[in-house]
Amino acid sequence: MLLYGLAAFLPVAVLVCVAAFSKKGIVSASIAALISLVGISVFFWRMSVPSIAAFAVKGMFVSLEIGAIVFGALLLFELFSAAKGGEAARSVFRRISSEKTVQAVMVAWAFVHFMEGVSGFGTPAMIAAPILMALGFSPLAALSMCLIGDSVPVIFGAVGLPVTYGFGSIVGAAVAEQAGILIAFINMISSLFIVSAIAFIANKDTGGDRASFVKFMPFVILASFSVSFPAFLTALFIGPELPSIVGGIIGMTLIFMIGRKMYPLTDDHKMKGCRTLMEDTKPFIPYIIAVALLAATRIPFIKEALNGIFFEVRSIFGQDIGHRFVPLYAAGVIFITSSFLYMFLACISSGKMISVVKSSLIKLRRPLVALSLILVFVQIFINSGINMSGAPSMPEAMVMPFAGLPSGWWLFIAPFVGAFGAFIAGGATISNLLMTSMQVQIASLTGTNQLAVVALQGLGAAGGNMIAIHNILAALAVVGAVNGMEKKLMKMNFSFAIIYFIILGMIGTVMGLMIG
Repeated sequence: MLLYGLAAFLPVAVLVCVAAFSKKGIVSASIAALISLVGISVFFWRMSVPSIAAFAVKGMFVSLEIGAIVFGALLLFELFSAAKGGEAARSVFRRISSEKTVQAVMVAWAFVHFMEGVSGFGTPAMIAAPILMALGFSPLAALSMCLIGDSVPVIFGAVGLPVTYGFGSIVGAAVAEQAGILIAFINMISSLFIVSAIAFIANKDTGGDRASFVKFMPFVILASFSVSFPAFLTALFIGPELPSIVGGIIGMTLIFMIGRKMYPLTDDHKMKGCRTLMEDTKPFIPYIIAVALLAATRIPFIKEALNGIFFEVRSIFGQDIGHRFVPLYAAGVIFITSSFLYMFLACISSGKMISVVKSSLIKLRRPLVALSLILVFVQIFINSGINMSGAPSMPEAMVMPFAGLPSGWWLFIAPFVGAFGAFIAGGATISNLLMTSMQVQIASLTGTNQLAVVALQGLGAAGGNMIAIHNILAALAVVGAVNGMEKKLMKMNFSFAIIYFIILGMIGTVMGLMIG
């Protein structure tokens, strides 16, 4: 059995080593890992070629659904940028308070929640970091705050992809939704540290001392719950697709009122709010349409009706492997529809439409290829138990050495594993796809609550975004990289990340004691 475990570990090791220790990106690493996986599946696990091909096609089907979401999110972002959305956002945030720390929390916490929820894939940093710099923060502080602030909403980002597909592809939709609720609950506790970190960086960057930071703590607590509590209620009563969006919208509204009350604008800052409300709102209209349609389709009786219309493939290459697509309920279709509806209502010229679509398609290529390869890898990997060798699935074989270890010990480690996946792969969705099956198997072998382990995997994967190499490089590109800044940014965020993962591990340990 040890031999099987080592063989199962090889494709994962190839993925990690190529991605982390070579100049090749996640696409090249995924190709290398997939080649090694197919070889091991055929010659060691003795999986049939038709079944491998069928699981590969199923992975491609899922990747197309995700690709539609990414494409829709990119369309919305292109329309937002074309309407000078960044300028409008800066105008709004200057009206909150004269205190820079209050402005930073609004942008790097609440606004980032909303942008992550509707777009994901690096969008928050692309929009929020330049806004923070325009508000007077240094590039290093602006980037650090955005990446740290985006460590919570990522798990429900891009309309819940890391949960609905990241977890759902492994443990099923029902368990994924339950994990989403538990994650949102834990976020109400852990978010206090994240908002405190943002306030600390903002206060320090503007010349504040420890005493001035402490005075912001009442505001920090209120700002944290203004976002995390509505997000929890959304996860509990609606599902994993809307918590970051709803939390961001309600949070921005509440923080605006709280900031105005606790730290009023000075006369000098009041003079800067010269733009009209209509001017500031117009760039957000595509997002408003998308959120409205998305929310409407999640109303129970509408959801039931829409789910009754679907396309289904019941057998692929003669195997009992299929896939179902529900177009009218799919978030990607809703995003794309919202974008074209806005372009039609706004009377945007056909030339401009083509330009927006072309730009979005160009940006779509790399993430779609990476996700497709990873999803094909995951489908073959987790279904490797269907073989003629009598061996367990590869995830099971990998974790057999952990059998017999004390129950509950893995709850402290699980967030670090999720973070490692995000650090290597550059995203929570891919981390969840890669690591969840292993996490579940270890939980089963050690008698640990599987739902708690899945939730902590997701929390760690989301937190890992603040130190993920791909995210840091993308964020630096947006503001204009300065020599050596990537090392400073990594070092700065790494300290906060370690503390955050320890907090998550401690929460997991307490959960284990309560459950056990």
